Amino acid sequence: MRRTHRETVLMRNRQRLSMQHHNLSAEEAPQGRFRKRHPLDCGRSKCKLCSGEKLFGKRSVNRQRADEAFACQLAEVESAVSA
Repeated sequence: MRRTHRETVLMRNRQRLSMQHHNLSAEEAPQGRFRKRHPLDCGRSKCKLCSGEKLFGKRSVNRQRADEAFACQLAEVESAVSA
């Protein structure tokens, strides 16, 4: 029951966001249409705007953050070992 409620809430939010982003009416975007899709994604696999990290080898923002955090942790470990 909890999973159904969570998915219903997510589906409703995604539908609302996609309707705003793509200028769709309620008839054009029935409930469940965007259930497994990101609302701001255009749906094309080779879109240069949505999939720039895949096409141009650009790192995503989350990947950049993870790399920075790893570098900081590595520096802390090296300073602790050398001290």
